[in-house]
Amino acid sequence: MIEINELETKLEKDGFIVSDIKGVSMLPLLKQGIDRVIVSKVTKPLNKYDVVLYKVKNNYVLHRIIDISGEKLTIRGDNCFNNEYVHKKDVLGIL
Repeated sequence: MIEINELETKLEKDGFIVSDIKGVSMLPLLKQGIDRVIVSKVTKPLNKYDVVLYKVKNNYVLHRIIDISGEKLTIRGDNCFNNEYVHKKDVLGIL
């Protein structure tokens, strides 16, 4: 697993990261202890249903875009009920 302070640097330098996942918010798509992900720098327009990486305080979150309104994204984990609202510029990468 990549350390928090290394993730953004590695993503910027290499263009992608490979990491284990932690948590249950993206079940059944992603399973902790089983799946690894490849997250790439965003190089194309974001679309509804893309799974994106963004930062909340000192945590990185990988959730799905469920709506796009201008520069604002509505995002939710596949195994969650609550929406999160993120600005496009705050997205660090895409699954």
